[in-house]
Amino acid sequence: NTAQKSTDANYNKNLLSHLKIVHHLNPQAKIDCALIYADQEAGYDEWSLNNTRHQTQSDDQGSDDQNTKGISLKLTSKQMDSYRIHALSSFLQTDSLYSYDSDWGDFDMGTSGYDGFLSIDRDRSNFTQEIRLDSNPHSSGSLIDQWTIGMHYNEISELSAIEYLDNFDEDGDGKAKVVSDYETDTLSLFGQLNFAINPNNRLSVGLRSETTASTLIQRPLIMSSIGGLRHWIPAVQPVIKTAYSAPPLIMRKYSQSVNASSYPIAEAIRQLGLTAVRSERLIPIPL
Repeated sequence: NTAQKSTDANYNKNLLSHLKIVHHLNPQAKIDCALIYADQEAGYDEWSLNNTRHQTQSDDQGSDDQNTKGISLKLTSKQMDSYRIHALSSFLQTDSLYSYDSDWGDFDMGTSGYDGFLSIDRDRSNFTQEIRLDSNPHSSGSLIDQWTIGMHYNEISELSAIEYLDNFDEDGDGKAKVVSDYETDTLSLFGQLNFAINPNNRLSVGLRSETTASTLIQRPLIMSSIGGLRHWIPAVQPVIKTAYSAPPLIMRKYSQSVNASSYPIAEAIRQLGLTAVRSERLIPIPL
């Protein structure tokens, strides 16, 4: 970077760590705990106004930073020979900053036609909870081979601040800023039945119902001078609220296992150590 006299304006540093612990409560139950930490610190300086291959002229340093912390807990329990319980809870927190010199030059040195800078600061959290019951495979004489019922909940919250600066106004200090607060909650209920038609054919029918509620609050801010002090004041404050409920869907899946003796290609697959060829079709049917 010739304006900043820097050789690492587009640097990239990454750190990623992952820890997983498995604890067996008893022979039928266990808990999986996972922790994740990721940190990225990077400069953003990739464009050159005069198309020089390894030289840039931006006088303001850009950033592409992200910090993420997360935890998940999963409980798996087998209740004798009837069904299994799966419970999953997870939380993820991410802070990010994306900014760059929007004119990609040095206005004071005359390499760009204006002086501008853009930054986007985001704070995002994601919480997920799922509980599912899965039956163990039934005896060969039962029509319903397996069943599944469960609930899934997801909550996302994101706070964003977009700030732009240029020198187009009278005092050469034009600023614009928009702060937005977005939240969405999703609740899903689902179930599935597997029918063993015969030893070679199985039919799976599933039903899922999902409801989503979202809220978006945007606050455009303008720079104001009162008593000689410059500060941000709200311009307008529109609020958008939406609620969406997806129609239930039936998921019908047909699976067929073809014995190796059915045709010559399957016989060649069997010789490779595979016992069957399996084909599936998944067909959504809105109610």
